[in-house]
Formats: sequence, C-alpha cells, structure tokens
Amino acid sequence: MVDISKAKVAVLDYGVGNIASIVNALNMIELKSSVMSSASDDVLEANVVIIPGVGSFHNGMVGLNERGFSKQLQSIYKDQSKLIIGICLGMQLFCRESEESPGISGLSWIDEKVKRFDSNVLKVPHIGWNKIIMNNKKYNNQYFYFVHSYYLPFKENYSLSTTQYGIEFTSSFEYENIVGFQFHPEKSQNLGLDLLKYTVETRLC
Repeated sequence: MVDISKAKVAVLDYGVGNIASIVNALNMIELKSSVMSSASDDVLEANVVIIPGVGSFHNGMVGLNERGFSKQLQSIYKDQSKLIIGICLGMQLFCRESEESPGISGLSWIDEKVKRFDSNVLKVPHIGWNKIIMNNKKYNNQYFYFVHSYYLPFKENYSLSTTQYGIEFTSSFEYENIVGFQFHPEKSQNLGLDLLKYTVETRLC
C-alpha cells in the first residue's frame, strides 16, 4: 500500500454533483484534494482523479466536454500509473452510452449501455441504504447509500460488487486503472470512508 497522504488528488467540478461532500470525505481520510473547474496541467499532474456526480448523463458529458476534461481524461486513462474514480453519475459516464440520453456518447471505457430501473415494477429512483455483495470480507454484506435511477448491468469480468434491487446490478466495478461506485462512499458513514481510503491505497501505483 502507498502513503495516500502524499497523493495528488483532483476532484472534477463539471457542473453537476456534490463536490463539497466528496471533498469533506477526502479530508476525513487525510487525502488532500484540489477542486478543478476546467482543464489544466494540475489535472494531468494528479495521480488520483475523482469524478463525482448527481444529475443526467447528457449534462454530465456536456460538462466534461465543455470544460475540457474529456480529452484530459482520455490521456490520464492511458497512464496506468494513475487512478480514476467515478461516483454515481461519474461511474456511469465511464460507459459507452445510457438509456437516459440517447445519442450521447460517454467516455466509453466500459463498452456497456447504462439502463433504467423499471418504474412499473420498482420504486424509482432507488434511494437509501442497500447491501453490496463483494469478494472482500470487510465490505461484503455491508450497507452503503444509493441514490440513482439508472444502473450498470452485472458483468462478471468487471463487476467488483453487486446489489439487488429488483434485479442484480453492478454497484461497483474495476477495470484497468478505473474504479466506479454506483453508491456514495462519501455518504456511507465510516465504512464508506474506509472503502474509499482502501481503494486509493491498494490501486494507486
């Protein structure tokens, strides 16, 4: 594991999301971060980039594109020594597309379409505490906080954890140097903070 107190963390402010809560969470685990509202050398120099987000897939991609982040993120993604973390909408933007915004391309690191929960069967959005199934005894069968209407289908080759809400969906994943959380670790009390810290410690080269 690395000393995460020495990590350079960039939190992207692209016009959607809960920036303050993720910054406060990072402070609590002694991860110093800088909030970036436009593309800059500081983003490229960071070794951890966090994409939070609460909002629509369309607005998220517009924000990343208009502020110059999309191009920089593609460069960072190719650098396997760096870590990119997506939370909620931020995780969904890693995908190819979403049912929420037909015709809008995501970052396309995960070749999947984000789908919407069936509101004829389930209460949508999915809000509140729900259990994750994870191949890690510390976090397996533990509860984390969710707020979302769209989900990434379960795929064994990248899913880090799954959750049941009418169907089984991917509640977190890892692929190459990206990690996504559909739930909000920053709002999931001490266990969520611990998972966020563990993620940085174990995946940052």
